[in-house]
Amino acid sequence: MKKNVVNSKLAIIILVVAVVLVAIAVAIAAVALRNDEQTKSFTECADAGYPISQTFPETCSTPDGKTFTNN
Repeated sequence: MKKNVVNSKLAIIILVVAVVLVAIAVAIAAVALRNDEQTKSFTECADAGYPISQTFPETCSTPDGKTFTNN
């Protein structure tokens, strides 16, 4: 009987951890999507921390494939 109680508690702990991890992933995705929608220029792209290529002129790329050129 004790073994069933331990298994039940373990299953609940695993379920809670899984729910928390999914919630964190959803929150991160929501923030990333909101930042991408707001990016409309090279400066905004660079300020958001997206990678800047070391070309001339410089370009900044968002994760969704948008590219902005530094004028």
